Amino acid sequence: MLNPAQIQECIDSCTQSAHDLRTTANTLLCAMERQTASLGAARVEMCINACVEAKTILTKG
Repeated sequence: MLNPAQIQECIDSCTQSAHDLRTTANTLLCAMERQTASLGAARVEMCINACVEAKTILTKG
C-alpha cells in the first residue's frame, strides 16, 4: 500500500501532466485535437481528485 508521501508524488506528477496537456492543447490548430487533449487533461484531473481523496482517508485513518 502506498503512503501519503507517495500519493502526493503521484498527485504532483499528474498535475504537471495535466498542465502539459492543456498547454499543448492551446497550441493545436485542429479543434478535434484540442478537444481530445483537453479531455485527456480532464481525465487526469479526475484521477488526481481520486488520489487526493485516498490521501485524505489515509492521513485521517
